[in-house]
Amino acid sequence: LVRDDTTGDLYAATDFGVLRLPSGALAWAKAAAGMPIVGVYGLTLAPGSRVLDAATHGRGLWTLTLPKPGGAQPPSGGTAPAGTATPATPATKATSGRKPRFRSARVQRLGRRVFARVVLRSAGGAVRVVVRDRLGRRVAGSAARTLRSGRAATIIVTLPARASSTLTVSLTAANAHGASTVRRAIRPPRRAGGGAGA
Repeated sequence: LVRDDTTGDLYAATDFGVLRLPSGALAWAKAAAGMPIVGVYGLTLAPGSRVLDAATHGRGLWTLTLPKPGGAQPPSGGTAPAGTATPATPATKATSGRKPRFRSARVQRLGRRVFARVVLRSAGGAVRVVVRDRLGRRVAGSAARTLRSGRAATIIVTLPARASSTLTVSLTAANAHGASTVRRAIRPPRRAGGGAGA
């Protein structure tokens, strides 16, 4: 989720593109015409400009031209493929033409929470955590979180009350140059008083 401080509009990265909630509005709408329906893993608002970069899954980096203050709607055709975009922030420049890879990814379960401690190497990107049960069904997940290369971060996912089976945690890091995924299995937490009689 990104806020445009100039207008107060909110922009959300979703599995179906970028949505915009104009300041004072009650409903989300498509942020700009021309962008494909694709998962967006990260948003970067360039300070001092009317440009929002969206890192997508498999479709590269898209640049959205934001509406000017006082404008009711985003301009039509307000997006352009990454070939015409210039990276505007240090986080985007840090990708240096490389897809993100995991230096480390540790996962721990404590009760109903899963803690994913990750460090990216070679390039920054947006990291998303998805938890699946042993049948492959999604039981929980996180929003995308943008990380820089070399910096550690912990992403916390809350599980539903009945998620007690063995789980698989998928961690995906993506930027305009590609995506990397690692998987970790976690077992149910041990029960207290594991059977020693008194």
